[in-house]
This record gives sequence, structure tokens and C-alpha cells, in this order.
Amino acid sequence: MPAAAWARPRSRAGRLYSGPLPLSGELGHTPVLGNNRLCGCGATGCIETLISRKGLIASAQEHLQEPVSWPRLLNLLAESSSILRG
Repeated sequence: MPAAAWARPRSRAGRLYSGPLPLSGELGHTPVLGNNRLCGCGATGCIETLISRKGLIASAQEHLQEPVSWPRLLNLLAESSSILRG
């Protein structure tokens, strides 16, 4: 299942703008320094590999050094949030 695109339309002089590639406004493929994850687009370091569901799960698994499911990650985040609020 492909990750959701992180995009927004761009306009120029009141008209929708598109460049030579169909990636105009595609924020998900903005490279992040120090990110060495391979993206589905073929590039390395796209922000999508960090902020998508798949990327968040991968980050949690790297940190915890164990498999993590999406529901478990949401529970861990909710627990952390309640601890931080006091």
C-alpha cells in the first residue's frame, strides 16, 4: 500500500502551477539531512520515510529494538502524552 502523499497545490498568478514533473508541491519527497532510508520513489532521505505511518513504525522499532504495530505505537504515544501532562 503506497504512503499518503504530502502535497499541496501551488498557484502562480492565480492559476495552478505544475512543473516539468508531476511532483509540484510534493513535500513528501523533500530530502532530510541525515535520513538514509530508501523511499518508494527510489530516492534516499525523503521526509515521507520519516513521517508516514510506515516511517513512524520504523522509527519506533529502531528505538525500541523490537517489532511494533501501529496500534501499539498509538498506545505508547498516548501513554507518553499522559505522563508528560502529569
